[in-house]
Amino acid sequence: MGSQGETLVLAFILVFAGSMSYFITPQMLGGGTTYFIGNLIVKALDQSGNFRAASFAALHLAIPMIGLTGVWTLYLINSTKGRRGGNI
Repeated sequence: MGSQGETLVLAFILVFAGSMSYFITPQMLGGGTTYFIGNLIVKALDQSGNFRAASFAALHLAIPMIGLTGVWTLYLINSTKGRRGGNI
């Protein structure tokens, strides 16, 4: 069985990495009245075929999530180092 830190990292990755790719979810949640980044990506591709704008919006979604995942992982590794008796 994994440690609590490993479990939290896995849960974080599974929840947030999976949720980044769901572009239909904003339509289901907000009924089209709330504008999400997913809406911007779909609109840029479907209506105008603008791959540059779609990739720009996707990067603005992906880069902060990757950064937060890295910071959180480093925090968990450093906080569990002393309790596990060495390296992870």
